[in-house]
Amino acid sequence: MRWIFAFVPFVLAASCGGVLAPSSDAGAGADVTTSCAVDSDCPDGQQCAFPISEGCAAKKTCLAAPDPGTCKGAPYCACDGTNQNVCGPGALAPVASPGLCPEDAGPSCGLACELCDVSGFTPTPQSPPIIAANACPASDLNAFVVSCLGANATQASCTAWQQAEQTSLPTCGSCLLTVDTSAAWGPFVCTTSSCALNVGGCVDAALGQVSNEKGSGGAGSCGDRYTDSNGCLDFACSACGANDETSCTNDASQNACKSYVDATTNGPCASLDAGSTACFPQDDAGYFSFVATFCGVP
Repeated sequence: MRWIFAFVPFVLAASCGGVLAPSSDAGAGADVTTSCAVDSDCPDGQQCAFPISEGCAAKKTCLAAPDPGTCKGAPYCACDGTNQNVCGPGALAPVASPGLCPEDAGPSCGLACELCDVSGFTPTPQSPPIIAANACPASDLNAFVVSCLGANATQASCTAWQQAEQTSLPTCGSCLLTVDTSAAWGPFVCTTSSCALNVGGCVDAALGQVSNEKGSGGAGSCGDRYTDSNGCLDFACSACGANDETSCTNDASQNACKSYVDATTNGPCASLDAGSTACFPQDDAGYFSFVATFCGVP
């Protein structure tokens, strides 16, 4: 879900993929010429197929057709979890990796917009949460939710709220909206282009684990685990638009970001009870409770 104040939330959950090199049995170079839908769209001597070098992000392209008399083919695991024999530079479906799929393999990378290789993701220790009791009167918190988060919120209504708050109650606005370089984070953490719910900070405030946060010098709290999980999912799905965001998140949760997601549901964080409603808002009332955890009446 994306919010009116132009920031992208941390979302829960990508899988495989990346650029793949064909095996020695798979044939010669791609010789890409143009996009296509069927073989008849391509010049003589070419076929319409998915380049195996582009992994799960592949689009149908005219490629040099393999010589059936000399190309033996090789097994590849397709991105839908099925096996296919590939001969030449193209396949009948996007491929995730050379070789047969594991018996329990599901979809390797569900969406073209999904970043399947998250090895470049580096978790960032979260800053301790701001707990500024009474920074915002209930009326201001409600106005914030209605103007910037609610179903009827618009860019104009949120901008108007922000401008009014800067004049009448700047301590409330500075508690609600914090930047990612701050020593303490409020309910929303913002970069220069987007903001995200500080779910990890809420979890630690609810469970009393602030002293265990990596950003506080501890070994790592449940809140850290949520922040790492959401960061990985955001990393994997940042190229997906609003229509694909949920599908990407669900797929990434089961694949590339699975270890981060599992850390929030296994071990010491498996039975998260305290603050579970407030920290995972689903509606206007939930958002009110969430921001109030940081900036409202204790």
